[in-house]
Amino acid sequence: MLSYSKRFLVKRVVGLPGDRLHIDDGRVTVNGELISEPYVSFEPAPPNPFKDNFPAKIYTDPAVDPEWWKQLQSLTHEGELVVPANKYFMLGDNRNYSNDSRSWGLVSRQAIVARPLVIYFSLTRPSSTDVQRASDDRLGHDRELSARLAGFARWKRIFRIVH
Repeated sequence: MLSYSKRFLVKRVVGLPGDRLHIDDGRVTVNGELISEPYVSFEPAPPNPFKDNFPAKIYTDPAVDPEWWKQLQSLTHEGELVVPANKYFMLGDNRNYSNDSRSWGLVSRQAIVARPLVIYFSLTRPSSTDVQRASDDRLGHDRELSARLAGFARWKRIFRIVH
C-alpha cells in the first residue's frame, strides 16, 4: 500500500532500485527474466501501446503525467527502464485499467506505508465501453437483490491472500 497524492493506493512493487524493467505485450521482464504473475487480471480493453509495451518510445497516452514522460526518457536505456536509487516501480493487478507507475512514475520508499495481506473486497466498476442492454425481463427479476449482487463485485477476488 502506498500513499500517493494524499490517497492510499494498493499496488505491487515490481521494480526495485537498480532493476532493469521492460513490458512487452503485457508481459513484465525484470533484469532479463520474465516474471510469473498469476495474480494479474487482464480484463478486456482496447490495446494501449504505452502501457502494453513499456517504456514506450512515443508519448501516446494522455493519462500519462508529462513530467513523468520527460523523466522516463532519461531513465530508459536500451529499451529498459532502469529504476534509480530509493525509487520503486509499482503495477496494479488489474493491468489493463490500472493507474500505476506507468502513468504517474516511480515511488519513493517513504510513500510505501504497508504490505497488503488479503483482498477483503473488490468492486466491479462500470466501464464506459460496457454495452447497456434494455431489460426484457417483464417480471422484474433483474431488479432482485440476487441479480444486483452478482454484478457489483469481483467475487473471485474477495478474501484472497495477497502474494
